[in-house]
Amino acid sequence: AMFVPIADDMGLIQEIGAWVLRTACLQIVKWREGGLITDRVKFNVSVNLSGRQLEDVDSLDRVLAVIAETGVPPSNLTLELTETALSANPDRARDALMAIRLHGVSLAMDDFGTGYSSLSYLGRFPFDKLKIDRSFVNTIAAGIAPPLLKAMIRLTKELGLHVVAEGVETTEQQDVLTALGCEEGQGWLFGRPADADGAEALLRSAARAWPPADVSSVLSGAAKAPAAIVKRRLAAIVAA
Repeated sequence: AMFVPIADDMGLIQEIGAWVLRTACLQIVKWREGGLITDRVKFNVSVNLSGRQLEDVDSLDRVLAVIAETGVPPSNLTLELTETALSANPDRARDALMAIRLHGVSLAMDDFGTGYSSLSYLGRFPFDKLKIDRSFVNTIAAGIAPPLLKAMIRLTKELGLHVVAEGVETTEQQDVLTALGCEEGQGWLFGRPADADGAEALLRSAARAWPPADVSSVLSGAAKAPAAIVKRRLAAIVAA
């Protein structure tokens, strides 16, 4: 809450953002070389971009240069931007994002519902994924979703976008969101933030468990387990 705004005001966020992007891409390449990521399973790492990284005419070249330099497959990378990050120069940002999208990189709108021009931006920018801000997920109570959250999910699906709920912390929230057709969630219910080593351990665990040698035995074992445990295991696999 303090570091990023200060870095932004000092003009350092472009250098920091480029370092973060390069570090993430190199990590993806390392995991692929180690066999933890393959083309058989859909997997990507999300990296946040700030508005400053899209302001100047060289912004597109910088992003594409990192991708070319590291050799990361674009399909393994998602770039996330907030509505606020797009507001400084929407036309230039749109042109840059269109070009990035054409190179195979996925795009996500982060913290949807907290910016200035949510609905207009959905039509103008080539997003693949929309992430509903946690403030709306927190409005779920007594197993019921408020009308605004329902409308946001319905709108997202009508536009053909992949919907993600942020800040999912309880099974009640997960059940409600699943019933509404939300395909994906992130939050402490599925796991706490982890560093690269922690993420690698999760990937290794998933690689050992997937694909199962005998699907029938897995289903049989799941049938014998309590429903709550099965749901948590499935949520962990989805999160991985």
